[in-house]
Amino acid sequence: MEPDSIVVEIRSQLMRELCNLASTPADCDQEVNEILSIIKSHLAHYSNLINSNALGLNNMQLSKIVLKIHQIIMEVSAEYHLVVSNNSYEAHALFNILDKSKNPTSPQQSQKSPLKVYITEGQTRTKNNEILINKDLILLAVTSRGSFNPYINAIFSGYLSEVNHPIKTIIDIDQLRRTGFRLFDESKSQILDEKIYKEYLETLVWGDTEQIADCLNELTAKLWFSVLRNDKISLAYIEKLLVGLLGHADPKARDLAVAHLNSFYDDTDWQLLQPFKPKITTVGKEFVIRELTEAQDTSNIIMELHAPGFHKTSSNYILSYHIPEVRAASNGYLLKVDLGIFTRCGFYDWRFSQIKDGVISPLMTSLAKTGQTGFETFPIQGRFIVHPNDVKDLQIHEIFIDFQDAQFDVNDGSIVERGNFRTVKKSIKLRYQTGINCLYLLGALERDTGTDLENPNASPLALICRSTACTLLGGGNEFESLMKEAKTVGMKILIDCVARISSKNYHRRYKRKFLYTRNAEGLPVVCYGSEGRSAKFEDSASLNYRMAEVWNLLVEDIVNFAKKYNVDGIHMDNSQAWPQIMELDELEMYRKDPDGASHYTTQEIFDGLVVKRNANYAYWASALKKTYPNPIFIKVCKELWREFPEFYIIADIWQSEGMEDRDVCITESGPIPRLYDLPLKLANLFGKNLHQNGTFDAIERKDVSIMKAWNDEMKEKMPEGAIVIQSATGHSLPYPALLYGRGAWAAVDVLFFLNYIPMTFIGEQDGNAFRSKISALYDFDEDRSAPIPSRLSSVNLAEVEIPTIKKQGIPRVASAASLSISPDIKELREKEEKYQKELGPEYGFDLQKIKNHYIHRRSMRHEKDVLKYGELIPLVMKHEHGWHKQVLTFARYMPDEIAIVAINLNEHPVKGYLDLSALEPFIEKEQALIYSIGEWFNPDSDDYYFKEELLKGQHIISILPYRSEIKGIYQSDVSSDEALERSIERLKEKIVSGLNIDGTYLVMKLLKLLEETNAESVYKDIANLLGNINENFLSRYVVSNLAFLSKISSLDDIKAGRLFGYCDFLALAQGRLNGPKTFASSLLSENQLGPIVFTAPELGRFSTAGGLGVMVDELSQGLASLGEEVWVISPYYERNKKGQTGYLTGDPANVTWITNIDIAFGGEKYTIGVHQGCENGVNLIFLHNAYLFPSVYEDGKQAWIMRQLVAWGKGCLEALCFFKKFPSLLITNDWFTGLVAAYAKIGSFGNVFEGTTFLHIVHNLDPTYEGRLFPTQSENGWQNIHGLPRHFLIDPHWAKEIVNPSRCALMLSDQWATVSPSYRNELLASSPLKELLKQKFQPFAYPNGIPVKARLKKLEGKGTHADAKRILQQKYFNYGDLDNTVCLFGFVGRITSQKGVHLILDAAAQLIPQCNYKVQFLVGGPANKNEPYSAQCSQKMKELRAKYPHNFFADPDNFFFEGPLVNLGSDFGLMPSMFEPGGIVQHEFFVAGTPVIAFKTGGLKDTVFEFNVVSKTGSGFIFESYNLGDFIYAIQRALNSYYNNELYSALRIKAFEAVVDGEKVSRAWNKEFYRLKQKIYFEINVRREVPNQLKNVNWSNNDYNPAIPENQVKKRSLKRSPSGILLEQAASMKRPQPESEDAKRHILFRYQTPLRVKTVQLTGSFDRWQIRHPMLYDHAKGFWHITLQIPKGSYFYKFVVDGNIWVHSFDHPAIKDEQGNINNLLEVS
Repeated sequence: MEPDSIVVEIRSQLMRELCNLASTPADCDQEVNEILSIIKSHLAHYSNLINSNALGLNNMQLSKIVLKIHQIIMEVSAEYHLVVSNNSYEAHALFNILDKSKNPTSPQQSQKSPLKVYITEGQTRTKNNEILINKDLILLAVTSRGSFNPYINAIFSGYLSEVNHPIKTIIDIDQLRRTGFRLFDESKSQILDEKIYKEYLETLVWGDTEQIADCLNELTAKLWFSVLRNDKISLAYIEKLLVGLLGHADPKARDLAVAHLNSFYDDTDWQLLQPFKPKITTVGKEFVIRELTEAQDTSNIIMELHAPGFHKTSSNYILSYHIPEVRAASNGYLLKVDLGIFTRCGFYDWRFSQIKDGVISPLMTSLAKTGQTGFETFPIQGRFIVHPNDVKDLQIHEIFIDFQDAQFDVNDGSIVERGNFRTVKKSIKLRYQTGINCLYLLGALERDTGTDLENPNASPLALICRSTACTLLGGGNEFESLMKEAKTVGMKILIDCVARISSKNYHRRYKRKFLYTRNAEGLPVVCYGSEGRSAKFEDSASLNYRMAEVWNLLVEDIVNFAKKYNVDGIHMDNSQAWPQIMELDELEMYRKDPDGASHYTTQEIFDGLVVKRNANYAYWASALKKTYPNPIFIKVCKELWREFPEFYIIADIWQSEGMEDRDVCITESGPIPRLYDLPLKLANLFGKNLHQNGTFDAIERKDVSIMKAWNDEMKEKMPEGAIVIQSATGHSLPYPALLYGRGAWAAVDVLFFLNYIPMTFIGEQDGNAFRSKISALYDFDEDRSAPIPSRLSSVNLAEVEIPTIKKQGIPRVASAASLSISPDIKELREKEEKYQKELGPEYGFDLQKIKNHYIHRRSMRHEKDVLKYGELIPLVMKHEHGWHKQVLTFARYMPDEIAIVAINLNEHPVKGYLDLSALEPFIEKEQALIYSIGEWFNPDSDDYYFKEELLKGQHIISILPYRSEIKGIYQSDVSSDEALERSIERLKEKIVSGLNIDGTYLVMKLLKLLEETNAESVYKDIANLLGNINENFLSRYVVSNLAFLSKISSLDDIKAGRLFGYCDFLALAQGRLNGPKTFASSLLSENQLGPIVFTAPELGRFSTAGGLGVMVDELSQGLASLGEEVWVISPYYERNKKGQTGYLTGDPANVTWITNIDIAFGGEKYTIGVHQGCENGVNLIFLHNAYLFPSVYEDGKQAWIMRQLVAWGKGCLEALCFFKKFPSLLITNDWFTGLVAAYAKIGSFGNVFEGTTFLHIVHNLDPTYEGRLFPTQSENGWQNIHGLPRHFLIDPHWAKEIVNPSRCALMLSDQWATVSPSYRNELLASSPLKELLKQKFQPFAYPNGIPVKARLKKLEGKGTHADAKRILQQKYFNYGDLDNTVCLFGFVGRITSQKGVHLILDAAAQLIPQCNYKVQFLVGGPANKNEPYSAQCSQKMKELRAKYPHNFFADPDNFFFEGPLVNLGSDFGLMPSMFEPGGIVQHEFFVAGTPVIAFKTGGLKDTVFEFNVVSKTGSGFIFESYNLGDFIYAIQRALNSYYNNELYSALRIKAFEAVVDGEKVSRAWNKEFYRLKQKIYFEINVRREVPNQLKNVNWSNNDYNPAIPENQVKKRSLKRSPSGILLEQAASMKRPQPESEDAKRHILFRYQTPLRVKTVQLTGSFDRWQIRHPMLYDHAKGFWHITLQIPKGSYFYKFVVDGNIWVHSFDHPAIKDEQGNINNLLEVS
């Protein structure tokens, strides 16, 4: 053996105990402590075997080596098996734990093993069956704190196998051994001592960019090895360099410092590869890691965990290794490691790695969180930041100690009697009784009150020592007494943590650590403290955070104070600016003295002794600030959590411009952020823009959407699980009472009900609106000259008094100056009294009583876990016109309870309904079927809902001004029958109230079934449900089917079609008359629309003169094809448009004379012949009288036209009476039919037409198309002819007496409609009859269309566009063949001023020669020579045709019959109509694929859209100014597209796509008719499809089963009370204590069956029927069994066989429940 070696005899018993420790869950404190005690006793036995002086090792090192060797052998020896692995057994940490654990009462004798290990300074090897290990190698294994474990284990395994000791299989053992020895050798040379430190310093200060880069690379390697060796000296130098580099002038150096400081404090280099995205959690939460990898090779995967030692006395972070569970997944492998729960605060870093070729490498992945692969790879790693267990239970209140029970001088506001530690102590119990459980004590630390307390009004944040209690307030003894009282009561105490220090009278420990800046005179002076923005606190000075000593001093101060007084946490003031490292003043720091030497030393320059004042520097200016944590917080948190396993670390954060998202960064760095967002957001809701200095401006009041946006932003940007404190106010902000007035009550609710930890401020809950004044300013002497040394250095700076220099431009501020608000106590009291009266105590807004509101809301938050832990889900409160913009609504969700909160921020009461649909993703995960919902404070308000109606229903609530409505939602076990009864009651109430019923259960069930397209799969459920609706609702409450269905807003046309299809099927079903058949028959009967009758002056081929006749013809046939009964009444003119008489004879419509009817009016009697025909399902009635109806729109004398109108009005109604057709709807069209509704409604036909709805369709309401007649004074408005009340036809307010049949139609009809939305809008805006038009609500408008199939058929024989164009050019322009270089423009229509024909003629005259005769114009239509406009156009047409025979054609003397050919052959259609209500011609062009050039008016505006040459969308070209120039410009744009073949081809395709099909038009009008008659519209094809699908189904009404499906498959769930009443007084409220384990009994459950089953599970009411416990099969005894701990009480239970068969056991007591289910019964006493 080596002469100076130390022998370690292996003790088997010690290894077993270490194995037990490693296998014991970390949260089993008692068991762990017992094992630690045993290990400590075993370790004592080594004291006699170890020569503590040998090899220069001390007892601590030797003890750690002994532990390490046993741990290595335990891990690698085949004799030991670890069940659970945790980080409790690493020697470096374990010795520290053992040193603090209790001593064993009776040390045990430890059993020796034959194996011995010798520690030597020689080479590691084996000799004579003994292992010799090098001292430095084993010390590396100890100090590395787990990092070296895989390598030392491999090394030991090799030597154990050499001495024939059985070992476990280690993959790549040889490579691992080689790597281990290599790392060991390299670690010896990677040392950073003082010499190397100075070399680095010289390079970093004086070197060039390349030299600095090389230096940083070397530093990275030394950092890794120094961490591995835990070399304290090297680590101290590295920390100094890295902290100093944060202020380096080179931004790359600063970025490197950020990343490497994180790595330094992490003790790992993991973040150098990829920064962590941390998750936030708390002690006691489950510690399970699940990650996905796409790696194909999953062998040798381990999880590395770097975390605090699990035991609370451990102050070490340990690296441990864990074998994950690996499962195949669809897109890779799932890796899972279950480590139990988090046992203490800290940073828990983990990553998955893989051992390959003797190296542990991070496992990389390209899988994003969505599971989709990408190109970039990143390590599978993460971090948990763990906070104290009860942090979300906190309700924090901030106290300025000086104010506690203080007395003030009413005249000057000075403090007569100051608050102190004793007064705070006295208040603790009372405050705790009001619900406050955590106090932040502002001013507890020693402040600069002068040598003999001569300055008692010093700022509480101008500290002279951060580790001493404030002497002014009672000193250490009183503070210690305060803390004892707090511990007794249960009050948590937080104290200040400030980065700056008093600028005068500071403690000696802060010497040489200040920062300096140059003043306006260029002289270096102290750099005053700052909050990171513009303010400077002249009573405090900034410390130099370029110095690692300052960082360490900060931690040391906190630890010392916390250890001495046992405080619970710290509040870090203005942490948004930490660490305040400012830009180096290079001009000053690199200044040289006259002798050429640098004025400052290299260290002073590196430390940045003199700086420029700026806040956004160092870390906060780094490019890495959004990805890497702030290292100062990592250090502070880590060091504090080492000493105090559960310690609150709160960071006070003020965000402003340039400081955005610092809350995110600081949260990811460890502390819990305290934010002031809430008052800023709430102020906006009250119309105030709140500034950080406490002032506010009046702004437009915002709505609550800003709160949702804020919540979404916080959720998006904050790390997962973030814990945030929100303040009601702050030092510089106004009290809520002043900021919100009466809204303060609502603001309190927002504070306590949101998902943030609430924090209030002294005086706030007392209802104060104004604050009393204290002097927080240091008494500066501005005239005092500042003693500035001639040479500023780190030596003489410590000797001089820190001066105070008058600043330029920035007001002087002290650290707590914002506490000074009101200068006069007397004035303050007067203000308070006046303000309180203004709020209106008599209306319930008494600020003196708001304290009770605070107490109650605190009590609620204490009692209701859902308000503390529940996830926040934004909701909306709606009303019939939208949503309530001043009602803040949200849910707080937990699986066993949901709180619904609605807070009225209005000064008026509101009523509306809650939309809970946002809860669906959360509730859908639950198995419950029925939920109860009720007000928290009204137990009688509970109501029961099926899950679907809870989510989709409208939950009506009313809220008083500035009050809240709170409801609780719980799973319920009431029967589905009971829930159905309540749902039906609500359904009845909603129908009676006229409310939407979509959210009621039966309706939702119906809508869901109607979504199914396969009728055979759901017809039984449909039939049963319709029967249920009929029997349980319609019949019971005598509600009609239509009244029921009309309230279902989601019953669209498709679903309605299916419903009527099922009713068609059920109405014909055989069997007894029951619920389904009754429902079906009643609905079919009630929903019959009845006859639809059109009356029109023109119709189709019979008499069409314009678009009206086409529209009525095609619409009537379209309606008939939809299954409606349609009649059309039109004149049988003496002559048609061709001049023919008797033109109906032999018509395909088979029109025959039926009868004559006589009509008398105006002293004359007229006989009208009635003819009847039928075409395409439309019943046609033609009325003939040669005198009254000579031809369509015949001109005549005014009195004759009046007789024509009267004859038509009465004749239509007489004809209907003859045929006994009493229309459901009678539709009149334009002025000619204007008197029909009047004669029906004045009683001329009795009550025959009482059930008829009259609809007047306006096709053209231009003044010239209103049908105006102008009687002479003697004709008296032809009262003797029409016999109607005068005002029906004559507007008495018009200047001239005009008989207007359109006025009569609009006045007497029930509704009017028109042929395009744009034309409707134009009429309502500018028609002379607009006041009449506006009297009807929601007039219908829909563009005209054409029957596309029929029109395409007409075009079939005309070939292609080119073929048709060839024919037109040959026939009308004398061309021999097609010439496509010439663009052809076509017009088809009447030659009237409305159609804008003059624009076409003028454009042709200009463009034909201008375009070098490459354009052609074809105008097809006759001109009325008796009309001046038409005559003028006719003359010009003839001139143009004569002048340009090859370029212009028109024949105004004859009717044009080639419309379809022009539609197809034209290159562009022309429609320059001055107005065009609907327009059909454009669709005739579109169906042929021809684009249109049109004026942007009426229906053209709705159908013709400008062609976009980029996106290739649009159907033509439009012009917006009605003049020739704009029209020609549109034609020129068309020409440009025509001569681009690609564009023109695309344009023709888009033109065809723009056509509106007549079938679509018919459906739209039919839907409007159903709406007018309050019927249910449906898709006829869908209706017809359902019976067709069921034609082979054999179903009888006798098959009807009224039970709802939920009763057939019932799952029980726990009933919870939704209305737990809060205790009357919060002071007497106590949290219920969990039931002790002693109160539970171990119960053996058995289930025996002769059948062969695969699985048996136990479930019961003892755990709310929510958990299925898998049972084990005992082969020896032949039964399934499980033992559970059950509390006292009575329970039901059942067994679930093979996953879905619910059974009870015949071997145990059983009982029937209320629903008839048999359950086993268990009584536990």
